[in-house]
Amino acid sequence: MKKNLTIIGLFSLIVLFPLASWYYLNLGAEHRKQLIIDLEPKGEWVHASSLPIDTLSGYTALIFGQESMAINVDTLYSQFKKSPTFSVIQLHRDSIVTRHLWDDMKVPAEVYDEIFSKEKMFLIDTEKQLRFSYEGKHSEFSRMVEHIAFVLPREVQPDIKVRVYDEGE
Repeated sequence: MKKNLTIIGLFSLIVLFPLASWYYLNLGAEHRKQLIIDLEPKGEWVHASSLPIDTLSGYTALIFGQESMAINVDTLYSQFKKSPTFSVIQLHRDSIVTRHLWDDMKVPAEVYDEIFSKEKMFLIDTEKQLRFSYEGKHSEFSRMVEHIAFVLPREVQPDIKVRVYDEGE
């Protein structure tokens, strides 16, 4: 009995645990590869020129229009607001209805209708490149969180400086 338990334990350590680890890591690698494909830049966002100059420069922006999405966007904003390069922009037809923690911008009605004719939300990177467009469904918000986290530029860590002492010190 003790010998069988030893054999099962060794088999688990030598075969099962490494196999399970490989499988788990392979799933993560495949998921990341798919994210890279999904979030490839799709060219400069065609409506970037409709916004005031430098609105998008240097920011990863989530752009939306419908007020009904504001509650979900508020959750997204609160999650990423500490990032210095993240911005949420809500576009309005001709007049601004409400004021939130993010930027509200007024655009002419015809521009608004053109921007939101198919998709309802856009993820734009720091180079004004369209990364992904969303239909604005509630089920897409967890995917948006993942996409924003992937697209946001990482903060550069300061280099470690080593102090060199002279032999006389």
